Amino acid sequence: MDNFIILFVVLFIVLSMVKLFTVYFPVDEFECEIRSKKSEAWKSMSVSSKMTSYTITVHTERFQEITIIVMSPDKYNKINIGDYGKMTVRGRFLIEFKLV
Repeated sequence: MDNFIILFVVLFIVLSMVKLFTVYFPVDEFECEIRSKKSEAWKSMSVSSKMTSYTITVHTERFQEITIIVMSPDKYNKINIGDYGKMTVRGRFLIEFKLV
């Protein structure tokens, strides 16, 4: 019975976090030009594993410069500096980039 209650509480917390993420970070879509790309690698606690973060800086049609986090190395490698296209993001995370 105690395990069932713990499982229910954990499930409730996870579902609440997912709902909050979709409410507070809605999907946004805009046209932009890629201004810069940056990949930064570092070692984690384990010596054998290496972590890499990928970010791109874009100049939007609204004349804003925004730094976007790219979670997928494949998406990051397909994007080149100077590309112009339609970007879909959730918060600061890239969902999709299509060339125009």
